[in-house]
Amino acid sequence: LILVTLPKKTDFYFQTDAYKDLSDIKDFLTLIRDQIASKEECGFFFANRIPKKELEEFIDKILPLIHTRVFGSKESLSRRERLDFIEIFYQFLMLKILDLVKPDFFSFTCKDAVDVGPTTSAGFYSLVKMMSETRTYNKEEQDHFLWMLYGPSLLVRERLVDYQRLSRVMSAMTVLSEAFLKDQKGLIKELESLFDYPFLQKIQIK
Repeated sequence: LILVTLPKKTDFYFQTDAYKDLSDIKDFLTLIRDQIASKEECGFFFANRIPKKELEEFIDKILPLIHTRVFGSKESLSRRERLDFIEIFYQFLMLKILDLVKPDFFSFTCKDAVDVGPTTSAGFYSLVKMMSETRTYNKEEQDHFLWMLYGPSLLVRERLVDYQRLSRVMSAMTVLSEAFLKDQKGLIKELESLFDYPFLQKIQIK
C-alpha cells in the first residue's frame, strides 16, 4: 500500500485569510513549493516508496508549464485563477505519482468518500480523457463520469455531492480543457517529456 495525502481543507487550498490577496505569480508559485516542502505541517504526506528527487524535479517543471500553457504567463492571478491553478496542479501531481509508482490499482478517497474523493476521481478522469487520443465522451463514458460524481453521495447520504467541491473541480477542468482545445498537440508534446506517456495511455478508470 502506497499512501499519498493532499490537503483540501486548508487556508492555502481555499486561498482564504492570509492568502486571499496573494496575486503575484512568483510569490504564489514559491508558496506552493513551500507548502509541499513543509510536508505534514501543511497537510502533505508522500510514502517513502515515492522517489522524492524525481517528484521535486517534476514539480519544478510542471508549475511553470501550467503557468505558461494554461494561464498565459500572467504576472498576477485572481483568487479564482489561483484556485483553478492549485486544482490543476494537484491533478498533474497525482498523475506523476502514478507514473512513478505504476500501481496495479489506485483510488482517490477522503474521510467519508462522498465528496472530496468522488470529485477528485471525476477530475482525474477528465484529465486522462484530455490527454488521450479520443477526447470526446461516448454514452458509456458520460454515464460513468456522472456516476463517479454523484453515485457515492446519493447512495451513502441520499443527497447530491457537495456543491463547493463540485464547482471547484469543474471550474479547474474547464480551464484546463480550454488550454487543450487551444493547442492539444503542443501541450501534449510538452507533457510527454514529463511523463512515461505509454504508461499513461494504459490507465483505465473503472
